[in-house]
Amino acid sequence: MRLNINHYQGREQSFIKHLFLQKYLENAAYKLFQGRSPVFNFVDAFAGPWRNSDSESLSDTSFALALTTLENVRGILTNLGHSNLRVRFRFCEKNPESLAKLQAFATSKTDFDIKVFSGAFEDNLSGIQAACSDVRDSFTFTFIDPTGWNVDSRPIFSFLKDLRGEVLFNFMSEHVKSCGMGWCCDIGRALPC
Repeated sequence: MRLNINHYQGREQSFIKHLFLQKYLENAAYKLFQGRSPVFNFVDAFAGPWRNSDSESLSDTSFALALTTLENVRGILTNLGHSNLRVRFRFCEKNPESLAKLQAFATSKTDFDIKVFSGAFEDNLSGIQAACSDVRDSFTFTFIDPTGWNVDSRPIFSFLKDLRGEVLFNFMSEHVKSCGMGWCCDIGRALPC
């Protein structure tokens, strides 16, 4: 899927982020499905949608982009003879308006294994972990992209260390430096600002 730059007017940083996410997921899925695991879990911790332009297909959201990208790779490899490949999606959102849109999107995608978690990511960690680690040798890619820095990182880092997989934690450094806590976060450590 080619990203439509017109959907990102005034949100060019999101275009770059989504382009990176798309390429990363594509490469990770090809490698994973051809040897490491037949199950790829994609967790979008702060799924949204928010500030997207494509209100019809939501193609300019991270969750729709991940679904299209990972399903494309799975389909190509299945056509090449790889069998029993599965992609599972675990989306979390706390904003009620965004949550309603996310749930409508998930409901419309009946061919996919999608679970939507309502509330803060930190409050849903055990449920998400259970929904990802119920299959032996599954791989989990967790995408954490909060707006601002209103997250409790300690339980999140504990959650991540217990999962078999990778994480992309995206944030703007200005939000961390101005979080009001008098310290900055560096993967679970407190550093002076």
